[in-house]
Amino acid sequence: TMAYPHLEVFDEESLSYSEGEGDDSLIPYPSPFISPAIGLDDIVYRTQPSAKKINQYYIGNKVGEGAWGSVKEGVDSITLRRVAVKVVRRKQLRKVAEGELMIKREVGIHARMKHKNVTELIEVLNDEQKGKLYIVMEYMGGGSLQSVMDRAKGRPMPLKQCQMLFKQLLDGLEYIHSMGIVHRDIKPANLMLNPDGVLKISDFGIARYWERDTVPAQDESA
Repeated sequence: TMAYPHLEVFDEESLSYSEGEGDDSLIPYPSPFISPAIGLDDIVYRTQPSAKKINQYYIGNKVGEGAWGSVKEGVDSITLRRVAVKVVRRKQLRKVAEGELMIKREVGIHARMKHKNVTELIEVLNDEQKGKLYIVMEYMGGGSLQSVMDRAKGRPMPLKQCQMLFKQLLDGLEYIHSMGIVHRDIKPANLMLNPDGVLKISDFGIARYWERDTVPAQDESA
């Protein structure tokens, strides 16, 4: 285990890279529509002798894969908050036209989202030596809506649950649009759930500003 003192933490002022809450009274999902809550004691890293540490975050096993790299579970060693960490490899960005611009836009947009039905972006760490970005986000223990549907194996979700999830989706979209953003990739795989059944919109990879398809001046300094 080792720390990375050379990591740069991007904040709102340099942005750049950096940057929720809410409480809908939802009835719990009936099994099999949601995963059980997971406690800190359940975070066991079975595939490696010790978890890698990036600043205050212990990084564990991979829980997903994205266009730019993998998504791993982690724990903030200070707050003990469980997090998800997207590890972006810069060499992958260079293989795509305007890849660096695209990731800056994604993070710049996501950092501005502060709503109970949008996943929270906590911070972004830049490891220049290893050529990686670590995008730290809130962990959604219920998985994606797509994974919930897959586990249901064709069984219909109760109508009331559908209505409550759809209402939360609309609330999140209304907020995103009010911020001048178009998400452009709403699908079950990008709709995350916490163990209480709260739905949150994630993945702003192809989101765009409403009136122009460029990064605002304050984002270009990222």
